[in-house]
Amino acid sequence: MTDQDILMQGPGGANVAVETLDLMRLHGVPPTSANYEVWLCYRLNRNQALREAIDSRIASGVAFTGEDNAQLHEQFFTGLGASAQILLAGEKIARDLGHVVSFLKDAETKSGDYGRTLENAATDLNRGMRPGPNPSGGSESGCRHAGHGKPQSDTQ
Repeated sequence: MTDQDILMQGPGGANVAVETLDLMRLHGVPPTSANYEVWLCYRLNRNQALREAIDSRIASGVAFTGEDNAQLHEQFFTGLGASAQILLAGEKIARDLGHVVSFLKDAETKSGDYGRTLENAATDLNRGMRPGPNPSGGSESGCRHAGHGKPQSDTQ
């Protein structure tokens, strides 16, 4: 049970209900359940944004129309406006996630290609750096003096 329910079922509830209906009558608002919900909330000052919207309309001197009342109810009570916005946001998120997934798949492919290239390069380097037989004799690891097949020594 909400605070509003407790108030309305308490000893002052009938007076609040009559005052709410009086407000509606004063501003030419038909006593429908949706309108009553809006004006009860206004009367109890439960929603500042609603209060400001109604006060602004009253201050302008323009009468409340059925469309105005329906718009107030939709905006502050049904959540249809919020639901539509949530739906649009969800669609945008889905599109954005689709782009992200596509980007990640592309990155994965490129990363795999790059990894294979690195692996091939490492294999090629390992083959070229292994000590092996030297056609001129000796090992590949020694330094040679230009034109001679012998390793260079410090004593020349």
